[in-house]
Amino acid sequence: MKSDEARATAAKTENRPGFFHGGIVWLLWLCRIIAGGAFVVSGWSKSIDPWGFIYKIEDYLAVWQINEPRELILCGAVALSTVEFLTGVCLLCGMLRRTAAWTATAIMAFMLPLSVYIAVANPVSDCGCFGDFWVISNTATLVKNIIISAALATMLFIGNRRAACLFRPAIQWIAVTLSAIYILTLAVYGYNVQPLIDFRPYPTGTDLAAEMAKADSSDDADGILFVYSKNGAEQSFTIDNLPDSSWTFVRRDLSSLPIAASSKAFGIYDSEGDDLGSELIQPQGTTVLVVVADPGLHYLSRSRFVNEVAAIVKADGGDIIGLVGAPRQVIEQWADLALPDFDVFSADDTELKSLVRGDAAMVLLHNGKIVWKRTVGSLDADFTSSHPHLDSYIAMEAPDSGRLFLQLTLAYMALMLITAGLNLIRMKHKA
Repeated sequence: MKSDEARATAAKTENRPGFFHGGIVWLLWLCRIIAGGAFVVSGWSKSIDPWGFIYKIEDYLAVWQINEPRELILCGAVALSTVEFLTGVCLLCGMLRRTAAWTATAIMAFMLPLSVYIAVANPVSDCGCFGDFWVISNTATLVKNIIISAALATMLFIGNRRAACLFRPAIQWIAVTLSAIYILTLAVYGYNVQPLIDFRPYPTGTDLAAEMAKADSSDDADGILFVYSKNGAEQSFTIDNLPDSSWTFVRRDLSSLPIAASSKAFGIYDSEGDDLGSELIQPQGTTVLVVVADPGLHYLSRSRFVNEVAAIVKADGGDIIGLVGAPRQVIEQWADLALPDFDVFSADDTELKSLVRGDAAMVLLHNGKIVWKRTVGSLDADFTSSHPHLDSYIAMEAPDSGRLFLQLTLAYMALMLITAGLNLIRMKHKA
């Protein structure tokens, strides 16, 4: 074994300018950018839309027939996205070089076999690696993970310490703390209100009435399959071959449609399976959509509040309808408990999740356009008393999430630059 003096001498020798060929350093920085950049984007896109990541985890668990509480999935989703982002920042900046490299390797030791599985078995439509920010195929996911793993292996083989660090060890904790605060702020807002950046098909300002009319008149809509159930078995039917009333409507199957045709085909169904979307969503007037993508007991604590909102909307001449992501039989059972004071219709839960995030949410439409949308939980208990008329609902401004995101990101980057500037202070002091 080397003595302490020998190790110290070797360390000094390694740090001499020109001791390692410049190409090695450039290779390390390239690997840092590839692996670190991928982890940053992956963690950031999941954190900004935690509901989307929760849904994706639940898709995986459903395939594996695993049923876990939503609260546990939430904790795991936020924890993983935060660790991914912090690991990526550390890799990019050269902080905690050994810990970051091994943490990333541990993550890829799980993700790489998983990507092989989804590329072969195709259990879900996309891996959800980058959320709705960047949807890639399962094969592309496998290629991406192979490249990231190769970059990490190169870093560990060559020695990540051979490339410089942007933050000296004494202040690295500041940079890591700032990064954690930033990414957790995005996650908390995205979960409790709505994602600060909306990558989904129906952002605020979308003319939903026009989209409904377009989907209703599209020739491609003839290719939609309607899934009905009977005696516990499901079967698909075309629009020209619908079953009798002994069957129960479940959902629409858009998988056979081209992506361009299905991306905004949004259906609202009555108990007979008839699509009433273009009738319920009109280009004039004001409509409040109460969206419950996953009916359950979580809505019951908010049912009275939603009914108070419904009374105000109806009293001032507006419309309010419920959209529930479940078959009609389930909706009827749920309605017996929730007692909604408004008409409730069925819709595909995936489409509802693309419209608005949250287990219970509201979407305000004025003249067919989305004015604002947010989770019911983000509306305070005094909401109905402070907004006693429908006009005040219409006058409510949608949260300026784009500006808030820009402010948070610029503040984070400025503080990181200031922290990095402390290195210069130390260098000047030494000089």
